[in-house]
Amino acid sequence: MASEHTGGIVKRVQDFVSENKRAIIIGTAALALAAGGAAAYYASTSSWPRCGEGGELKVVMGRGEGPSAEG
Repeated sequence: MASEHTGGIVKRVQDFVSENKRAIIIGTAALALAAGGAAAYYASTSSWPRCGEGGELKVVMGRGEGPSAEG
C-alpha cells in the first residue's frame, strides 16, 4: 500500500515538472542570480579587521617575534 502511494506522488511530481519546465528553469535562474547578487553584496560590505589609519592592515606580533626580540 505504501509503495502505491509513493508511486502516485512520484507520478504527480513528474507530471508537474514536465508541464512546468520553463517556469522551473526561469525560477532556478532567478534564484541563482539572487544568490550571486547577495554574495557579491556581502563581499563588498564585509569589513576586514583594520587597525591603522587609511585602512592599512597591521600585523600584531606575539611575544618573541619581530625586531625587538632580536636584541
